[in-house]
Amino acid sequence: MRAWLVYLGGTDDAGDNQLLEPPRLNAGDCLDLELRHPERWRRRDVTRVIVGSEPTWADLVLADSRHIIQREHARFYLNHQFPESSDFRAMKQCLIAINGQVHPPFEWVNLRHRDEIQLGCWRFLYEWSA
Repeated sequence: MRAWLVYLGGTDDAGDNQLLEPPRLNAGDCLDLELRHPERWRRRDVTRVIVGSEPTWADLVLADSRHIIQREHARFYLNHQFPESSDFRAMKQCLIAINGQVHPPFEWVNLRHRDEIQLGCWRFLYEWSA
């Protein structure tokens, strides 16, 4: 299974906020959801991808000038055998929304292909292929 996020842009409250890493992310750009630190994850049927602002901890690093994205902001649990059963959850004190619905920290959310995910003021489209 391969999964990625398609950058849709910022929300109205993004203002002049810019991503610091990766730099110059444009609408339509894709960010792969893959392990950057594979030594921390041993399962073969599910891959956990951490999204956050700390490069030594997160697999997908999203750092911004307002520090909206936390060190460990959210986690993807990508199910290799049943991709439609992949899950997502926000970590403590982190704002996330799926298709416009806000979800509290640590709540499990089943992801569907082409769900819109909002991390702070950043919006992405979740996509995957087998």
